[in-house]
Amino acid sequence: MDKIDKKILYELDLNSRQSFQSLGRKVGLGKETVFHRVQKLKEKEVIDKFITILNVHELGYQNYRLFLKLKNVDSKTEDNIIKFFKELKSIGWVVSIEGYWNLGVWFMVDDFCSFKEDYKKFKNKFSNFIANEKLSIFSDVKYFSRSYLVSKKNNSVLEVKVPKEKQKIREDELNIIKKLAENSRASVLEISDYANISTKTVMKKIKDLEKRKVILGYRLKINLEKIGVEYYKLHFKLNNLSEKDKDEIKKFIYENPNITYLDETISGYDLELDIQIEDKKELDGLLTALKNKFKKNIENYDVLIYIKEHKHIFLPS
Repeated sequence: MDKIDKKILYELDLNSRQSFQSLGRKVGLGKETVFHRVQKLKEKEVIDKFITILNVHELGYQNYRLFLKLKNVDSKTEDNIIKFFKELKSIGWVVSIEGYWNLGVWFMVDDFCSFKEDYKKFKNKFSNFIANEKLSIFSDVKYFSRSYLVSKKNNSVLEVKVPKEKQKIREDELNIIKKLAENSRASVLEISDYANISTKTVMKKIKDLEKRKVILGYRLKINLEKIGVEYYKLHFKLNNLSEKDKDEIKKFIYENPNITYLDETISGYDLELDIQIEDKKELDGLLTALKNKFKKNIENYDVLIYIKEHKHIFLPS
């Protein structure tokens, strides 16, 4: 990839639904040239998918994350566990991990009873292979732009928050959301045919869903291996945090282009950061900076490597 390809990925990660004409203006190319470059990035499997970031809380879903440490598993058994989660409708994300944990799983469910039912199915089938597990509830998640592609500070943040009151989502709105969840670049005509409403109504309702923060934005799913980037997860246990310390940590996060997610959980860790970075050496530099700046606040930390994402969607399938 050259600098223009990286700039295209960056701009699409800010808004993957924008037109090729708009994208061309931002990277200094004609729309036909940009179109062919995007097609090449798709053919080379650099661009895996065009995704829509949704506030799933607004759609009535509760979000549970399960980390698993496995025992007595061969590759076939582990593949079967992954296959089980991939086929479970409530699962939005499955990832293989290197570190203390071996698998991470994200449940999107209507209520706790639904989670309990799916969790029991899993335990009934695979409990003999579980050495340890940690369950957390996602509350807020911040999605940062992949500013590292163009060596900029984080300048775009999408925030998934638990609302005080849930909005009512109409059936036609839900159909629009479903189509955009499959492909953020789905045309208005495609969405119109799927939702059985006029194109004019589709455009109006998309704008309304964006305004209401049900649809938060449009991003990319990038095959990081293809661009020479590794995916790490950092978990910190913190103490002695003053309001000033919290502000300083927030400033550090916002200024670091390699930090792509900030997760807030119940019964999780005090600080959870997703890092996409060139290699372990670069990660060590980031960790050193964090430890030097916040040494009085960091009690301990864990480093995980996300090896492979097996499933990543933003609506139960």
